[in-house]
Amino acid sequence: MNNNNNNNNNQTPTPTSTSTIDEIKILEEPLNISEYYEGVSVLITGASGFLGKVLLEKLVFSQPKLNKIYLLLRPLNGEAPHLRLSKNT
Repeated sequence: MNNNNNNNNNQTPTPTSTSTIDEIKILEEPLNISEYYEGVSVLITGASGFLGKVLLEKLVFSQPKLNKIYLLLRPLNGEAPHLRLSKNT
């Protein structure tokens, strides 16, 4: 049995990038957030938490053409989800 394996399999691989500046797509027009959300529906999980509330408020007041917003909430300490949401608004 020959153990002359010089592959250095114990080395940690180093991350590399194969992209060049020519391969990166540059937006030709600015991204229009209102157009992006026009007519779409959004699902927010954890809507009674801090980030969920901020996201919900931002969408409601800044995206009038949004189709629907679905909220996924769970009960906490026996309190119904809809009560948790209404209590904190």
